[in-house]
Amino acid sequence: MTSHGLTLSIAAHFYICSLLNDDDKTMNLFLTAMESDSHDIQRGAAQECMHTGVMGATINVFLRVFAGLDVLEDRICLNPHLPKDLKSIKI
Repeated sequence: MTSHGLTLSIAAHFYICSLLNDDDKTMNLFLTAMESDSHDIQRGAAQECMHTGVMGATINVFLRVFAGLDVLEDRICLNPHLPKDLKSIKI
């Protein structure tokens, strides 16, 4: 189990909540992950650098969960699952 001592764990929890169909928690964790640098949730770490790990993981999970992107050997599939707060997305 991960803890939220690292911002990357937020993206992991975001993905797990999506698998459990907990849309409210999924959206809250997505927003927390997206704000992790701009709001400096680790109290000082964001002043030194951008957390590229959590940003990359958040984008990856966003594409896999909300956009439903699945890259298979012979095709690309899209099966979106948007939480109620998101009416549409553009990629």
